[in-house]
Amino acid sequence: MNARTALLLGVLLLATAAVAIEAQLAPDPLAQFLGPDGRLTIPGRALTSEIQRLLFHGNDLRPYYNITFLLPERSSHPTARLVSFSFDVANLNVFVHRGPPEGSAGNAVGHSIRAAFPPVDWRQVGSEILASVRGGVGWVFDLFTVNARADSVTVDSTTTTVVDPDAATCTTSQSATAADNAVLVMLSNRPASAYSTVTYGPVSLSLIAGTASSGGGTVRTEMWFYQGAVPGGAQTMTATLAAGTAKHVCATILLSGVSSAGPTAGGTTASGNGANPSIAISPAAGELAFAVFAHQTATAPTAVTGTGAAATDLYGVAVTECTGSGTNLCGAGADMPNPGTAITWTIGGGNNWVLGAVRVVAAPNCGVAAGNCYRIGAGGAWNTGANWSNTSGGAACACTPIASDNAVFNGSPSGTTTLAAATTIASIDMTGFTGTLDTTVANNWALTINGAFRIQGTVNARNSTVTVTGNVNVLTAATVVLLGAST
Repeated sequence: MNARTALLLGVLLLATAAVAIEAQLAPDPLAQFLGPDGRLTIPGRALTSEIQRLLFHGNDLRPYYNITFLLPERSSHPTARLVSFSFDVANLNVFVHRGPPEGSAGNAVGHSIRAAFPPVDWRQVGSEILASVRGGVGWVFDLFTVNARADSVTVDSTTTTVVDPDAATCTTSQSATAADNAVLVMLSNRPASAYSTVTYGPVSLSLIAGTASSGGGTVRTEMWFYQGAVPGGAQTMTATLAAGTAKHVCATILLSGVSSAGPTAGGTTASGNGANPSIAISPAAGELAFAVFAHQTATAPTAVTGTGAAATDLYGVAVTECTGSGTNLCGAGADMPNPGTAITWTIGGGNNWVLGAVRVVAAPNCGVAAGNCYRIGAGGAWNTGANWSNTSGGAACACTPIASDNAVFNGSPSGTTTLAAATTIASIDMTGFTGTLDTTVANNWALTINGAFRIQGTVNARNSTVTVTGNVNVLTAATVVLLGAST
């Protein structure tokens, strides 16, 4: 071989090597998810099956993938309808080298170059990148779900009626939402007559102990309550006097998140004739304090305030409802959260007034709408009430999470928690968990997470279908075992 032929062959080899090396330098498929601080955060809709295979060491080396995206369709409603579209793209985990036909000189050279520079499997590269940044992975946001931590009492609606001239009853009409589980009725009247019954549709309410009182023998307040299955559809609240007639101001308040055991506490009253009537009431965390006001005057209070926390007017745009003829009466109502300690109305003195107040207690947040359920104990089935608590590491609540709850596996539980049925949950947080979450080998139960999945410890997905709507965050020392699972 002469020098010119050797030089030409050398140039050819170098050029071919350069082409092969360039082919290996395709973009890192995880690069778009790496933050400047090294965090790897993958939003829910970007968590394609290809990315999951890359993260969890799959072996599928197809040269092309069919990519399907779910995107929200435009809508005037607050909820989103997801519409899918798909297309084929090259699999970045597989490098296909196209070259001259078999048997040609070019093919022989290419074969030598490919032997020296083998294709890169980005799954291995991706796993190495993931291993280096797992410790810094954190929450960003849930893509389609806002998980309200609603372990507190919530006012869903208030309807108020003023009765003038005098009558034996006061009524309101309204409709409950599916989440409502309690009815509170605030009553003010003049001339200080007691009520005998209060109903909301077919259910009867009970007078709340400590909330019935008269002020100066001229005005009266009472508070009545019902906790349980609230009748759906339009219903009428009817408050009936024990005797005679009166001017009334009545308000029906529909509530959600109320405890079924001991739903009210701390009923109290106050009365007088001085300026700025006030009543002391201190709700605990998650509770709401409610106060009702009756005043022997046609002059409405100008404001309602809370001490320690803001007090909210419940009677509409104004802070009061007043009668306008004959013997006058003004009624008002407000609520106040923790850490409030008193509710005060701004008004001048000289007329009799009376106030009633009560605390409405929140339901434990495990097994109710949008609460946190904390796993406790050593392993066991998912549906075992003895292994869930309302607080981290707390006592068993004898309840299990429902679909709108957030399941929290932190440092307290251990062992293996096994699904006992197909399970849907708002989110799962395994931060600090060293045990195992298993879909069970016998049944391969489906797991649907309508929010974020924060993984630590071990997750055995087996042959189950695992659906995650929000972010998947894999933390340090996490192990995910996919044995044919559909994700």
